[in-house]
Amino acid sequence: MSATWDARGVRVDVTDTTEAQPVDPLDSWPAFAERVRGRLEAGRSAYKDESFQRPPGELLEELQAEAEFVNAREPAVTFNL
Repeated sequence: MSATWDARGVRVDVTDTTEAQPVDPLDSWPAFAERVRGRLEAGRSAYKDESFQRPPGELLEELQAEAEFVNAREPAVTFNL
């Protein structure tokens, strides 16, 4: 916050709204999740739902690979995986 004076000489406290505001990393989560979902839907057309019948560890590896693919191609939606 800074202070300035108006034409009458009255002090006016001013908040600089151009300062960097903290960004909540979860704000972009819905867009990121939708892009990952799009990749999974594309895979579904080729492989049906076989991915979801695999052991949990293998499914997580596939989900991670799809998330990393989206993260690399869509830098506007960035998560550190």
